[in-house]
Amino acid sequence: MPQSVILNREAYSSLLKDLQKLISQSKKKPADNKISAYWAIGQRIASSKLSRSAGYGQAIMKDLAQDTKLAPRTLYDTVQFFEAHSSPPLNDSVTWSHHRLLARLPTKKARKFYEQKLKKEKWSAAQLSRAIAQELHDSKTPASVLLKRPTHPEYLYRASLLSVIDGDTLDLDIDLGFDVRRRLRARLADVNAPELSARGGRAARNFLIEQLSRANTIAVQTRRVDLHGRYVVHLFYLAGSASLTSVFKKGTYLNDQLVQAKVAAVVP
Repeated sequence: MPQSVILNREAYSSLLKDLQKLISQSKKKPADNKISAYWAIGQRIASSKLSRSAGYGQAIMKDLAQDTKLAPRTLYDTVQFFEAHSSPPLNDSVTWSHHRLLARLPTKKARKFYEQKLKKEKWSAAQLSRAIAQELHDSKTPASVLLKRPTHPEYLYRASLLSVIDGDTLDLDIDLGFDVRRRLRARLADVNAPELSARGGRAARNFLIEQLSRANTIAVQTRRVDLHGRYVVHLFYLAGSASLTSVFKKGTYLNDQLVQAKVAAVVP
């Protein structure tokens, strides 16, 4: 553990000057410059080895926040960001808003889990924040698939979303082939979300709407109708255009996604 130090006026001025230069760089485009600059800001602050005795480190960070016009939380985030990465991680799909949330996670394993999820699902920073709050990464409940994903692509159809009724029910326009289409009400197989009027019901419906708003290609697999006349479906989607087989094999399996997000439960 490096020994902590206390900054004198000259050392503080040097630190402030370096940070102001880096902050100026962070305002330039492209976005990679911002991520690299924030990593360098964290590196520069960490190199000062501020003493934490009697809250000295916190006091200096407050002074730096005031003099640099950056929020104290942002300065702390840059240090955590630097400590989490040996070099600036540059990826078009992961912004600084994503990185500062990831850097706050306690373990490298958790950071890797959420980073992989956000890249695959193309999460916004707000979606990532909600996923972290829902504790999708839980050592007691591994993030492995909670539902068994179908593996045989029989009875597979291309679909378009018409409306979301609640957290596990939606209206679809199904392409049956040969220019034949059918509108039907579908219920997601093997999961159960709260009723719309119950606690968590609106959150489940809103989650479903949010996920499918990014779906450019939807595939459904259905083999039966339930007692209410609704088709019971497994639903898969991708943000881009793809064949039904590709969506079935590589797309997000929505039924399991709802369970992972803890807005629906597995039906026993």
